[in-house]
Amino acid sequence: MNIHDNEPWKLKSERVTLHWQTPILPELVLLIRMYVRRLASIVYFPFILNIVLCEEGKVQVDNISNGHYPPKNLRIALPDGPSVYQCVADAMPAPAFKWSREGLDLPSGVTPEGERGERLRFPDLTSDFNGQYSCEVTNPYGTRSQFIYRHIGKLQVDNISDGHYPPKNLRITLPDGPSVYQCVADAMPAPAFKWSREGLDLPGGVTPEGERGERLRFPDLTSDFNGQYSCEVTNPYGTRSQFIHRYVVDPAAPSKDEF
Repeated sequence: MNIHDNEPWKLKSERVTLHWQTPILPELVLLIRMYVRRLASIVYFPFILNIVLCEEGKVQVDNISNGHYPPKNLRIALPDGPSVYQCVADAMPAPAFKWSREGLDLPSGVTPEGERGERLRFPDLTSDFNGQYSCEVTNPYGTRSQFIYRHIGKLQVDNISDGHYPPKNLRITLPDGPSVYQCVADAMPAPAFKWSREGLDLPGGVTPEGERGERLRFPDLTSDFNGQYSCEVTNPYGTRSQFIHRYVVDPAAPSKDEF
């Protein structure tokens, strides 16, 4: 870019990203921003500083010149129903995964699988393994965590002689990623589905879909819709519930008056 002192209005808008290879103190970040604003006022073009503060309080670089970056876009999928959780993340280099329950070691019988421990397998569908599970994702550029809440209830009746039975084998899947939850159950006759958040009505904008309300759609990926969601499944022979904990971290963005 050529800067002409006599024609500053001919400059094109530029988006500039500054990169550091080492952590920076928050006080230094504020000082840098102050000088950036001053620089922008002198050369007459928008100057945007991208610095991401990771959850541990250390400054991580949003983009490294060699193409490396910390974990992002975390989600927990259920590829085989509630028997297996799979933690998915975008990171370079490839991250390591560590699972825990309620911040403690995993219960006996629950085992990580996969080349880097990204999957978690449960031996059976019982309430013994209920609780909040955390997947911690780490590479040399940062650490992020995602959570899922597991709740398995007891069947009221296992089998009815006329071939009818209450809901069982409940699970919540994410067929299109975190934008849609789908509640799946085996029941005869076909059940009705009812969603709630923290035992209350759904927040505005979150809408059930499907013939029997089995799907739940979120309008966008923001922390406004975080919380524990419950899918209640009912037919004439019984009621079962399944839970999932939603946790979305809003992307860091500079305010309009900062630059």
